[in-house]
Amino acid sequence: MDYDAFGDVIIFDTSYRLNKYNLVCAPIIRVNHHWSNVLFGICFLADEIISSFE
Repeated sequence: MDYDAFGDVIIFDTSYRLNKYNLVCAPIIRVNHHWSNVLFGICFLADEIISSFE
């Protein structure tokens, strides 16, 4: 309902890139109706298996 009214989007992207420690960067980003990015949170994962996301 908010997306129809405002066009806000939340992105969780684990395919960003590996850093020098071979950790996956997983940012949670919001793009609002003004096309501004808002960083909600970020985590580093050792790998992309299901137990890492839990």
